[in-house]
Parts: sequence; C-alpha cells; structure tokens
Amino acid sequence: MDKIRTLNDFGNKPSEQKNTSNTGMEDKTQKFLSENELSKKEPVNENDDEAKLESSNLFLTLGTTNKEDALKELYKKISNCKRCDLSKTKKNYVFGAGSPNAKIIFMGEAPGFWEDQKGEPFVGRAGKFLDTLLEHIGLKREDVYIANILKCRPPENRDPTLNEIKACTPFLDELMNIIKPKIIAALGRHSMGYLFDKFNIKKEGISKIHGEHFTIENNQAKFFLIALYHPAVALYNPNMRDILKKDFEKIKELLT
Repeated sequence: MDKIRTLNDFGNKPSEQKNTSNTGMEDKTQKFLSENELSKKEPVNENDDEAKLESSNLFLTLGTTNKEDALKELYKKISNCKRCDLSKTKKNYVFGAGSPNAKIIFMGEAPGFWEDQKGEPFVGRAGKFLDTLLEHIGLKREDVYIANILKCRPPENRDPTLNEIKACTPFLDELMNIIKPKIIAALGRHSMGYLFDKFNIKKEGISKIHGEHFTIENNQAKFFLIALYHPAVALYNPNMRDILKKDFEKIKELLT
C-alpha cells in the first residue's frame, strides 16, 4: 500500500471525490487536513499545542525506528498522561493491543469496566462479540490492532466529553501514523465523529452510513475509513448481529 506519513506531509494538494469502486461499494475520497488547519481548532488547555508539537516531532524523527519501538515510546507518554481528569479516576490506562503491522485498526470509543481493570481494550462482552465478528471474516485479534478514542474509562461508562476527546486524540494520531493501516474502522458514533472531523468528511447518522467506506488519499497516502456500529449494540438488540456481520464482510472485501 502507499505509505502514510505525518499530517505535516499533507494538505498541499486537494484530492478528488470518486463515486466508483472496484468492490462495487460506494467510494468517496477525501483529503487530509493539514497541520495548520488542525491547529485552528480550539486547544484543550495550555499544553494542547505542545502535545501536537510532540506528536509531529516523533514522526519527523522516526527514521528507521521500527513500529514496536515507536509504540513503546508512545505507551510511555500515555502512561504518564495527566491531560484530563480521567487520569485521577481510572484504574489502568488502556493503550491498545494487536499487531504493529496490522492492515486494519478498529477504533472504539472508551474503555469500560473490564478494560479499566485489565488495561486492555475490548475484553468485556462487547469484545467477545468483536472476536466473533473477526472470526466471521477469517481474522483473529493478533491480525488486527484494537484501540479506543480515550485511553481512560469515564466514570460509570458515561459518554466521552468533547474536552476529553481533544485531550486524548493526539495520542491516537500518533498511533495511526505508526501503524499505517490500510483500513481504519470506527466503532460507534464518537470514534466516527472524531475521525470524520479529522479527515474532513461530512458527518451523517451512523444508521445511514454504517458499512460505507471513504477513501482517504493525497499524493502521498491512501487508506479506507469505514464507520460501523459499536459491537455493544448487538448485546441489547440481537437483530444488529446480522447487520454487523454484513458490514464486516465489506471490510473483508477492502482487505483483498
């Protein structure tokens, strides 16, 4: 696949929208936002711009550093994070898990109770159904990378706040730049909302666009972004199981 580079490498040339796809699915192409455009967003606090600078510097100096080493360095940064109040209430930081060479990143929303207890993403009931969905398309956890928008559990599993998302997502940007996936799958509306904003995609309800993929490309990079229901919805509505399985089958098509 084409190499995905740091955000500083993008934004010079606008991309075009494409409405055809070799897989038969609707294909929409979007351009990356440049670092200058991202910096126009309201900072979380006085350290927000500093965090973005650290993120850029990491990938400007990676050189021949391998992905495992880069992930270890990122883990050290996350394990010392105090950028929002969730660091005071969490039991464990939940970094991410999977193959550094994964072709797909599944991006959830926030750790739940069991994730907070174990420090691993998607280890509760929703995680077990995610395993079932992966098996449905011939994949295992060790074949993919799984992470969340937030690295700390919100109290009582409440929704992430905008300020918490802004505080935590510079780490997420670094993670995506390290792994350089072919597909980023947003699990749920909060992860979809952040990723759609980041890549300048018009937001619509997930019930309307689930399973639809967008081609994110510039002259230097290309990968697919797809929005999916969070696996947890199938725990409360069994009818959603088949919908999620069909959407995962579309992921399989994009991987081949």
